[in-house]
Amino acid sequence: MNSCERRMSGFMMARICVLGVLLASAVAWGKSSTEPEADPKAAVFQGAVGMGLGVINRDDYGEGSSSRLLIEPVFHGYLALPIDRLFARGSLHGGYLWQQPEMPRALRIEEKDAYLGLGLGLVWDGLLTVSLSGGPQFVHRKIELRTEGPIEATDDKISRTESMVGWFLQAGVGIPILDGLFVVEPFYRYRWFKDDERESWGYGVEASVQVF
Repeated sequence: MNSCERRMSGFMMARICVLGVLLASAVAWGKSSTEPEADPKAAVFQGAVGMGLGVINRDDYGEGSSSRLLIEPVFHGYLALPIDRLFARGSLHGGYLWQQPEMPRALRIEEKDAYLGLGLGLVWDGLLTVSLSGGPQFVHRKIELRTEGPIEATDDKISRTESMVGWFLQAGVGIPILDGLFVVEPFYRYRWFKDDERESWGYGVEASVQVF
């Protein structure tokens, strides 16, 4: 009975080890170049998640301009194309912009944006990655008139919420780490909204890790 249990335990451990090897192989980024049967396009679709940090600039009314901090989660999906080292990339990024330009504390207008961008583009994967993408961007904006001190707003016709749809274009150069498991990608982004011509350009850096 004991020997039977030991054989069953050994069999289960062997199955667990095999399963572990299969799972590790499924999430590995590529295969060794020493394996002649390895196909760099074997993983037809790959996904990565990460965070972006940057600055969005806006040309305010008059001659002034302001910058707002950009912190956004990102998701990238990569689809291998027939051309060597070329991938189609679909992206999803979003965030919340809360910083305001300098205004008098007694009377100021605050604008806070929640946004979501959907991008589609191309990525060339070499010693460095080069990407170009673009797509629609959706913004939900909350506008508030704020007063302090002797000033009071008795008939506030400024405060409201509004939604806008615009477009963005983004270019980046990435630095692959650990055979592409991690990618650090500085980027430049231009945003355009028909309903708000103040929107301008931004720049930053994304750090992502492959998850499948």
